[in-house]
Amino acid sequence: MLRRIPGVLIKVISSSPTTLFYGPAASGKTNILISLARELCAPSRKCIYVSTEGSLHYDKIARANENFSNVEFADLVDFDKFIELMLKVSSTPLFKYIFIDSVNALYRPLATRNDATSKFLFTLARLYDYSLRGGRVVASAQVRVGESGELEASGFKLLDFYFDTIFQVNFEDSKRFIRLEKPPGRSLKLYFRIGDFGAVF
Repeated sequence: MLRRIPGVLIKVISSSPTTLFYGPAASGKTNILISLARELCAPSRKCIYVSTEGSLHYDKIARANENFSNVEFADLVDFDKFIELMLKVSSTPLFKYIFIDSVNALYRPLATRNDATSKFLFTLARLYDYSLRGGRVVASAQVRVGESGELEASGFKLLDFYFDTIFQVNFEDSKRFIRLEKPPGRSLKLYFRIGDFGAVF
């Protein structure tokens, strides 16, 4: 029987200060983050879920039987407002988990601007500092085709520096999967489907 979130994945994420899921559109990144928020935000763990991808995630949450009362939700469409919220959230130990879907969506259109890159870099550094003080950051990232022809997260060099654990989310034939890519030397690949309430493994 398919499980929602396997224990091995929960263990990897809960022990990693920062975790990133990257993959093409519709691969399941948002559904994975919603399911992780449901599993990890227990009564003793207050969380925030920040979406830069619109409000489609609310449909999944509204249909879920579980209570998301320990999760605060924020929807942002402006890069500067996103930076402002991330700096505010990272300056207080209020949340055990910060979920960001997606961390680079608002940065991508502005990536050629020096001030945007500086702000994005500073924000990633603040979030990483937050994770070193006991919080956890779990994010998704949009992708582009890199110079080698492979998919890579936009701003990947910056993200790779600040995220300890990185998963690729993608398709294999008609099946969705996540594959651990960082740290190197560890092997984990899990298949999942999209259910009514999120990702089901």
